[in-house]
Amino acid sequence: MAGRRLLGVFVKPWRPGRAKSRLAGTVGPLAAALLYARMVRWLLVRWSRIGDERWLYCAPDLEKPWRPPDILDSWRCRYQVGNDLGERLQRAMLEAHCVADRVLIVGTDSPTLPDAWLERAWQWLAEVPVVIGPADDGGYYLIGCRRNVGDLWSGISWGGPDVLHQTLDRLERLRLCYRLLPDWYDIDHFEDLKRLANDLRNNFPEDRHARRLLVKVERLLERHA
Repeated sequence: MAGRRLLGVFVKPWRPGRAKSRLAGTVGPLAAALLYARMVRWLLVRWSRIGDERWLYCAPDLEKPWRPPDILDSWRCRYQVGNDLGERLQRAMLEAHCVADRVLIVGTDSPTLPDAWLERAWQWLAEVPVVIGPADDGGYYLIGCRRNVGDLWSGISWGGPDVLHQTLDRLERLRLCYRLLPDWYDIDHFEDLKRLANDLRNNFPEDRHARRLLVKVERLLERHA
């Protein structure tokens, strides 16, 4: 286990009405769900060789765990367990630390997140027990732990604008050192699609999965302009 790096990805249901609910208010539930499914697929393909272990944490109400057939052997499926996101993160970390000493858990709302930042987070976990990637909406797109950090996630207002601030306060109270990655953005609102399209064009021009995602994003932008 010494030195092993585990990447855990939290996946939500991609059913209409359950995926990207805020974006669905503009583009419709079906379009939002299809876009989210495409985002998930691309991330899993892109990260299928990153780290020593890769675990896909499916939401409790995701009836059938899903993995693209071309990377079937790259991801180990798990279910998220807990009443809220904090409990699910804590259980996931405890389970992952049984097989790896440096664990990153990432969401699926930031599909253009630079791969290099994952590597940087693992490097920093050799020096500090916690690394966080702040999201523009006040939450975070990534959290990494080197070991069991205790009850870090209770008392957090999940889904609100103060998630990052409350988590950093809790780290201070627990006297745990941490480092912050650069800010990044989630795909939550229609305006976020414009930034996503630019990122896909400029940073992933040769990636065929990125091109497929870009086609879907451009159609949504045209349809709802």
